[in-house]
Amino acid sequence: MRISRVFARRAWKLRTKKREFVAGQRVLNLTPLEDRLASLITFDLARSRGLPAPRTRLVHLYVNLEDEGVYLLEEQVDESFLRRVGE
Repeated sequence: MRISRVFARRAWKLRTKKREFVAGQRVLNLTPLEDRLASLITFDLARSRGLPAPRTRLVHLYVNLEDEGVYLLEEQVDESFLRRVGE
């Protein structure tokens, strides 16, 4: 039995096809959790205070059935983000 990696090794940037979305996003920024743990906490705190902040979630990534570890999925700050927050 293999124990999963809690801390991932590298960042991933994935793009879906034009009309395909994952968690409402076409561009997925997956960053190793240990690199962005402070951002996760900061963004959650900002959203709880009603401030605009990128949506985040923790994900466990598997590539070709291989466990790649836990990542932070972070919404890209772009025009669609600004439309969503009403700017």
